[in-house]
Amino acid sequence: MVPLVKLLVLVTMLAACDKLPAAPEAKAFDAMSAQAKCEATLPRAKKCTEELMLAELGSIGGGNDELVGALREDLSKTPTYSDDAEAIHRNACLGSRDDSYARGIVRCWDVTPCEAFAKCVYSAPPTSAPRR
Repeated sequence: MVPLVKLLVLVTMLAACDKLPAAPEAKAFDAMSAQAKCEATLPRAKKCTEELMLAELGSIGGGNDELVGALREDLSKTPTYSDDAEAIHRNACLGSRDDSYARGIVRCWDVTPCEAFAKCVYSAPPTSAPRR
């Protein structure tokens, strides 16, 4: 019976690890600087870094399924470590000219699993007119 209790404790601990962090409050988020928005969205984006990279690549120029597939295969062979995930998120976030990446993360915060979350982040129509 003791091994069963240990197993239940382990399963409970693992389930708690998969819980999503709390989303930033909308008003506070809107008032943040671009850098603060990136930091506020880091806990959510970090959990899905690889899928966010794949969705971003797929959103460029109508997507390239062959290239996305090759990257997915490569990512499956080498894990993305925590420090790398943070750097990848910050680059994508600060590289977003109109903070659409950070807004997409907040908009899709509760979407799971990571693949659906990432597709949601990159599927939003732009909220401002494109630059000319």
